[in-house]
Amino acid sequence: MLRLCVILFLSAATSAGSATNVFVTEVLYDPVGSSESKHEFVELYNAGPALDLQGWQIGDAVGSKAITTEHFLFDTGARLVLSEQSLSEFNARWGILLPAANFVQVHVIPTFNNSGGDSVVLSDPNGVAVCRVDYREKAPWPGNAANASLSFTNDPRTVTPAQNNDGVNWAISVAGVAYAITDDQGSVGSPGSVAAVPEPAAALVLIPGALAFVSRVLLQKRHGHS
Repeated sequence: MLRLCVILFLSAATSAGSATNVFVTEVLYDPVGSSESKHEFVELYNAGPALDLQGWQIGDAVGSKAITTEHFLFDTGARLVLSEQSLSEFNARWGILLPAANFVQVHVIPTFNNSGGDSVVLSDPNGVAVCRVDYREKAPWPGNAANASLSFTNDPRTVTPAQNNDGVNWAISVAGVAYAITDDQGSVGSPGSVAAVPEPAAALVLIPGALAFVSRVLLQKRHGHS
């Protein structure tokens, strides 16, 4: 039975070298706090097909680190946050309920440059770069994202790698805008949320005092699979 489950898992995921459509959708490279590298994160979006991330690497301009040595299914349409923190630590810091299917604790995440710019590179087990974003702190990029993440503003389901790596399609996260929130240290971001992927609008009638509760429910729903 276990063997059958493994076979089914692997058959559902694309192997290294196959066509992939994974994009970087958010990077917090300069968070608030003394342990910056631990609290940095990268968010990815998989437009398909599904991937087994065993052996894949996340890197910067000078090197890369393994994402996971175990099988991990990165499903089509899924958002994935990479961080050195554990899932419980990350959720506590951000006050969210990001599920395990949308999070990988990376043993050592690259220390992204806080000034001037750097690169975020996702490579397959063969070392082939599948996705690359070279962020800068000058035009056409939005500037220095100190204590706030850079967030991709286009719909990642329909973009090209060139559009993903174009600074005009990125913005500095602002609390209260496009699902961005503030963590318990003052950093701003929207981990696990791809703001450009729309959801059906809904009419809400709020009674006094209910706004904070409804906002939290909507945010938690956003971090799950639609």
